[in-house]
Amino acid sequence: MNSTNSHDGRLFVRDGALKEYEARIQEIRATDASILQFIGIMFTATAGITAAGLAVKDPNVFVLALLLLIVGNLYVAEKRWVIWLNGTYIKTYLEGEETGIWWEHRLDELKSRVGSPVGGIKRVELLIFVTAGLIQVLFFALADVSGLIEGLRVRSIDDLPDFVRVLSPFLLFTFLVLLASKNYRALKRGKADAVLLSEFRRASQVGDGQSPAKERDR
Repeated sequence: MNSTNSHDGRLFVRDGALKEYEARIQEIRATDASILQFIGIMFTATAGITAAGLAVKDPNVFVLALLLLIVGNLYVAEKRWVIWLNGTYIKTYLEGEETGIWWEHRLDELKSRVGSPVGGIKRVELLIFVTAGLIQVLFFALADVSGLIEGLRVRSIDDLPDFVRVLSPFLLFTFLVLLASKNYRALKRGKADAVLLSEFRRASQVGDGQSPAKERDR
């Protein structure tokens, strides 16, 4: 069993690092699988809600689908962050000369030279959520066009509830677009790596008994 001190001052055991590496890889795979499962279930439920709204001809049903898409985007973004967290942890603490593993390093080098033809899975997910939300808004508007126009006319304070009801899906869709865009930008490879590596370095400085301020003064 080979042991040495890692760059954050903690004891590094090669056999233990290899086991931890395998555990991190398994977690990445499990998290990715859970995302695909959740997206499948979520869009099945969204399709069911949409079908129900069309069947009963009640435009308000489509608001439920928009709420589901918002929650779904939060869930997917969180799970994508967990994948990035594990990948950056592997790259920072488990890959190197001690283990002879360079998977994350080489993958990053390859990605920097050869980009995805569609901009990556996170961009695809962004487009999926925005498109699904837009479809719900269109169904809401087309389900009762005359009611939509009438609801937008505010003649007195008594008309405000109808105005809010009519406006709510458009506001929810705007929120979904802003949320999905924000999560996409936060999870872009360069930014996510920079944030996580910065936090890992800060943790390493604390492990060395050195404050981040002292490290910056060097």
